[in-house]
Parts: sequence; structure tokens; C-alpha cells
Amino acid sequence: MEPAVLQYETMGRMSKGIQRVRAFFPDEQIKVLLIDEIKEAPQETFDDVLGFLGLDPFALNEFPVVNANKTNKSKWVAAIAQRGLPPVIRRPARLLKKFLGLGNVSVSGKLDQLNKSHHQRTPMSNEMRSRLGRVFADEIAELELLAGRDLSHWRKANDV
Repeated sequence: MEPAVLQYETMGRMSKGIQRVRAFFPDEQIKVLLIDEIKEAPQETFDDVLGFLGLDPFALNEFPVVNANKTNKSKWVAAIAQRGLPPVIRRPARLLKKFLGLGNVSVSGKLDQLNKSHHQRTPMSNEMRSRLGRVFADEIAELELLAGRDLSHWRKANDV
């Protein structure tokens, strides 16, 4: 099997994880969320989770994407952001931050943020989608039982 399929297969076997959790906790203490639900109705899903936890609902103004497809514009800047500023620049940077009143601002964090370029993810090929559909057919059926949800739309999405 090619590496891309192996990575998906390793990460995509969720039923085993749910079964492990069920071995330690009763069903009424387990909440299974599907990414489809979060994407389609984030506030409603959030409210549902709060209700499950016995907390009062409240509205969030936004639900930002936290795993956007990003690349570094510059490898050099990325290396500095990851390792921190070189010692020869640290002291002048601290003095400049103090002078500008930016004491709590992370220069490395800001560099990393400015160095990121956001891109749309490349859509999965029909061949890969169909292949993964075959690989995960049993997993989808198992998740339907464990999550108590109809996931037939997952199978249809893979019937390309």
C-alpha cells in the first residue's frame, strides 16, 4: 500500500479508540463527535457538548480553523522563529520591545505568524477517495454502530 493510504489508515481507525474508551467508561459518559457535525453546525455542536457536560450554553462569536493548510514563506525565517533569535540579536530585540512597549509580545511567535502563507488544500483525487472507501468500508460500518449515526453519506462520497 502506498504511504498516503497507510497514513490515512493509521489515523482513520477511530472505532478501536472508541472501543478502548468504552472499556473504561459507561456509554452515558462518552460523547462521540463527527467532524461533519462540527463543520455544518459549530454552535449547535458546541451547545450539545456543553449540555452533555452539564454546562449552560453560551454563544461563541467565531469558531476559527486551527489546522489550516499553511506553508512557510521563508525557511530561514522559519528556522529563526523555531529556534529563537540568534544571541547577537536578542539583546537589541529586547531593548526595542521595551522601547515600543511590547514586553509581552513574542518576537519568534510574531515572526512565525508573519512567515505563514495560507493555501487551499489540494482536493483528494477520485482514485484515492475510492481506494480509501474500500479500505474503510468495515470501519464506517463499525463507526455507525458505535456512534449510533447513519454514515451512509460517507460511503456515497467514496463511490466515485
